[in-house]
Amino acid sequence: MEPQQNSESATNEQFYEITPEQFAYDITLFADFIFNSTSYEDKPRLYGVPRGGLIVAGYLAHLLKTEVISCPLSSLKFYTGLGVIRPQDLIIEDIYDTGDTYKEIRKEVATARVLHLYCKRRVPERFAGWPQAVRPLDLPRETFVRFPWEKIADDYTVQKHSLA
Repeated sequence: MEPQQNSESATNEQFYEITPEQFAYDITLFADFIFNSTSYEDKPRLYGVPRGGLIVAGYLAHLLKTEVISCPLSSLKFYTGLGVIRPQDLIIEDIYDTGDTYKEIRKEVATARVLHLYCKRRVPERFAGWPQAVRPLDLPRETFVRFPWEKIADDYTVQKHSLA
């Protein structure tokens, strides 16, 4: 799929739209990867990085029949220190884009297993034998990736403003 011109925006922003069908297929692959890479005894809970990672973690939790843990990213180290986030738990992010969120997570919890559903360009390094992203997109850095839930929110905002 080629990046598209965003016709709803006044800017010349390019975007790559993840369709609901593509997301459903990719999230299933992601769940299969996690299921095949973990043991039942060490069943991981999923920490979804707010905002997009939390949505991805929610879908994965339904597929894997596990729990989602939520806290602000800035509290990750604190919750890990309390044992709320255990070593076998996974930190889930929607996309590896610039790497800023990934670096922040690593700064907070150096030993965390971080998984991204997508990566925009460069696949992050493996960590403790785990690949860091399941599906590379190979997109230019300036391309905005729009997920199905973002399209719903955009359409709702446009509709809400047109009614006013």
